[in-house]
Amino acid sequence: MSGHDAFNWRACWLPWRGIALITVWRGTLAGELEYNAEGMKRPWWNAKRFKWAAIGGMLSFLGPLGEWIFLSLFAGQQEDFLTLTYLYTEIWTLLCFTSFGFLLGRSNDELESIAFHDALTGVFSRGYLMAQFKELSALHSRYQQSFSAMMLDLDYFKQVNDGHGHLVGDKALKAVSQCMKSTCRQSDIVGRYGGEEFLVLCPNTSQEEVLQLAERLRQNIARLPAATLGFDGPQTVSVSVVTVADNVDVSSVKSIISSLDKALYAAKSKGRNQVQLALL
Repeated sequence: MSGHDAFNWRACWLPWRGIALITVWRGTLAGELEYNAEGMKRPWWNAKRFKWAAIGGMLSFLGPLGEWIFLSLFAGQQEDFLTLTYLYTEIWTLLCFTSFGFLLGRSNDELESIAFHDALTGVFSRGYLMAQFKELSALHSRYQQSFSAMMLDLDYFKQVNDGHGHLVGDKALKAVSQCMKSTCRQSDIVGRYGGEEFLVLCPNTSQEEVLQLAERLRQNIARLPAATLGFDGPQTVSVSVVTVADNVDVSSVKSIISSLDKALYAAKSKGRNQVQLALL
């Protein structure tokens, strides 16, 4: 009996389901289901999940078709049929599950990047900052590990948006965030707190060290050229700094942020473009 005559559709059940699973999963978990780039909800018939489901349905026929061709070419004897069927099924199952694992890992990386990073500036998002802030606070409470934090606010930034447009404002935000990333140390956590405010978390950093870092940031940002900023500049920042020493009792992260806010307000009241130390 030839492989063509003895073709068994059940033998490729796993590859058949595997291919369909990968493509349907791609449409339902890739983070692009029901909303377009403008944030508007797509009609149900235009959602990408249905496109990927249709592709999955079409690709699923490759399993039986591939086995039919494979057995037609190589299963000349009846005793070869079962061995070749097992071989074909194992190869396709391996390919399907490997592809599924690869796509799952890549999509998880993409989702983590979206969740942890600010879309405009590329620095960490507020949600990630707060999670790291709470972790540093917990380490301080349990192991008395000191840490510092600073909050930066771009001076007169509303005038930049009003006078030059939001595209120029976006370019300035990107320039400032890149300057912060290049100036801060590798262990520092730089993120956008909201609007034109940025937050930097500095693990195992003393008050003297964080004050030096804050001053270096202030100076480097003020030196950004017009070509980088998108307008004549200079763009200055007001900075508030706080250190949670090992002997300081802190009730919550909110109390630290409140202290930073008060110090930042004081810096702006004194003329902006300066570093102000916050007290807990």
